[in-house]
Amino acid sequence: MSTAGQTVTFARWEGDATSTSNRTSVLMDGPKTLRATWVVAVDGYAGSYLAYVVAGIAIALALALVVVVLWIRHRGRQDEKRG
Repeated sequence: MSTAGQTVTFARWEGDATSTSNRTSVLMDGPKTLRATWVVAVDGYAGSYLAYVVAGIAIALALALVVVVLWIRHRGRQDEKRG
């Protein structure tokens, strides 16, 4: 959806019903408050773009840690064979 020259994407429902689906049901058995939250797209990506970047960095760091641990173990085994 575009508004005022910006592209926005539906993010979630908040209030008496919570959901990330663009459709939700609300039982109207009394006064309710429901708010639709929209995020501004950044360069064609929704606001979750930053979350993907952070997740990618976290995965890269985790893989680097695994490589370092495996390298240290391998080196320790080589030292045991020599010693």
